[in-house]
Amino acid sequence: MTVYTASVTAPVNIAYWGKRDKSLNLPTNSLISVTLSQKDLRTLTSVASSADFTSDKLWLNGTEQTLDTPRTQACLADLRSLRRQLEQNDSTLPKLSEYGLHIVSENNFPTAAGLASSAAGFAALVAAIAKVYQLPHDMTEISKIARKGSGSACRSLFGGYVAWEMGSKEDGSDSRAVEVAPLSHWPSMKAAILVVSDDKKDTPSTVGMQTTVATSDLFQQRITDVVPARFKEMSKAIMDKDFAKFGELTMKDSNSFHAVCLDSYPPIFYLNDTSKKIIKLIHSLNDSEGEIIAAYTFDAGPNAVIYYDSVNEAKVLGLIHKYFGSVPGWDKLDTSSLTPSDIVADDTMYKGVSRIILTEVGPGPQDTTQTLVGENGQKPSPDPNPKPSRPLQIINAAKQRVQPNVQQIITKAKDKVPPNVQQLLLKDNVYTIPNYLTLTRIITTPVIGYCIVKGHNDLGGAIFVYSCITDFVDGYIARNFKNQKSIMGSILDPIADKFLMGICTLSLAYVSAIPGYLALLIIGRDAMLSLMGFFYRWKSLPPGSRNWKNWIDISKPTISVHPNMLSKINTGLQMVYIGGLVLMSGLERVIDPTILGTFYSYFEVVVAITTITSGASYLNKKHFKVIPSPFK
Repeated sequence: MTVYTASVTAPVNIAYWGKRDKSLNLPTNSLISVTLSQKDLRTLTSVASSADFTSDKLWLNGTEQTLDTPRTQACLADLRSLRRQLEQNDSTLPKLSEYGLHIVSENNFPTAAGLASSAAGFAALVAAIAKVYQLPHDMTEISKIARKGSGSACRSLFGGYVAWEMGSKEDGSDSRAVEVAPLSHWPSMKAAILVVSDDKKDTPSTVGMQTTVATSDLFQQRITDVVPARFKEMSKAIMDKDFAKFGELTMKDSNSFHAVCLDSYPPIFYLNDTSKKIIKLIHSLNDSEGEIIAAYTFDAGPNAVIYYDSVNEAKVLGLIHKYFGSVPGWDKLDTSSLTPSDIVADDTMYKGVSRIILTEVGPGPQDTTQTLVGENGQKPSPDPNPKPSRPLQIINAAKQRVQPNVQQIITKAKDKVPPNVQQLLLKDNVYTIPNYLTLTRIITTPVIGYCIVKGHNDLGGAIFVYSCITDFVDGYIARNFKNQKSIMGSILDPIADKFLMGICTLSLAYVSAIPGYLALLIIGRDAMLSLMGFFYRWKSLPPGSRNWKNWIDISKPTISVHPNMLSKINTGLQMVYIGGLVLMSGLERVIDPTILGTFYSYFEVVVAITTITSGASYLNKKHFKVIPSPFK
């Protein structure tokens, strides 16, 4: 089995958007971007090609993803076309254009969080496949292909300072990335990225872009007047290494971009309160210095990129460290060398930032010997027996020394416990969060009854709401978290519910909030069901095992109760009816009491009818099913 492989890393870049053609990813205007160092932000992609691969596959950050998207398929088709041309001109070349591709890619930063993940991702993918295919084309030509995957990806095929030329042809054949200036021209450009949010964006870049182009009036002025002029000014600022001009244009363009987002319909919000505080902080710094020494920019997300020249690093990072020093990311810098700042700002803004990334202008895609694919071209499987870390080795050694002694104690204690109790204890964990929450409901229920009787309606209502919330929460935890579901919980939960409803019903009847007949129906139905359960429990016991001890032994169930739909509806109606009465003092503050009174007079009849009919339905013993007996 012959496998052809290649691995490439690619960087992210910072610039802005606007497309005149969605399918071809053609920009509405030419753009300039700065490529950032791959030491901190990069995508690593490994590609394998083999005649034994029957289909194309992609793994992103350890999870298999689909390749069946128009953008990805467009890139693969163009790359295969270029490879096919080489094969047609040289018959000795392997037919890689006909082979399947296995692509494994990993980011060292959050995907789709406003950190240009698609730019690095598609740039690495296209560059790695081009390397496997041994394509002789330069990066400007390859950038036309990367552009079809992600517009910003074409810029990530170059290092330093890059322009994405919009071109004028309808087919996009002249829309490409070119180098404005290499990394070596202005290597002192640095950046601090304040990661305000690692979350995936509410409005993906493509969706936001389409909305902006279609609906924003400001956008039309931006692409016809503002951006073309700034493009020329920015190119000159970069060539002159004029940071003040570079910073001014960068901040103005960022502001213009987000103003256009707000002008879209519906508006698009990428900046949040923390983003705005950072903007104000940088303006305060520049004002205090009397010149622009730092410049902010925000891509399609709330994360701030702060540019500065290394000559001003102590001042810029001194201010940022003053307010974000407690945020992770400063370990690579000697913060004692920073210049203390006396600028006053919101000293809580650090709470909105999860980490700091200190980076700089960097190179384009790099070949690497690091690979994410195995020798057979498959995604490597995780090590089934990974070597434990040193702390874990110490813990395991301690466990081995302690375990025999503990086991002896357990064995001696176990011999003194009755077998039926052993079985219950071994199977059930009663010390769970849901059980504790259920117990608090049981404990607070009498307090609710007391509040109803004494007229402390607000306090009683608040505790009732707490009971409803914890009833939902304990059920959710028991269903979704390991080791939180228990036999005891399945017993306590319905007891707590019935106890709550019973106490509330009796208390409301005592103060004449519920008619006596309805209270009798509600309590009587539950009492009847309990008695029937006890009766069928006794009947289900084998003749030789019918005694008091076995009857109350909950560790050995012999029947199961199956509520019908009418019973579930009635239970729900009862809860709404009684809950509304408990919370009536609050409801009357927002709803006309006359309307509430009329509604409850009819609601009362509905509850009474469903209580009677649902109770009668249980007279049919089919709702009590006998299960295989644990008694011998």
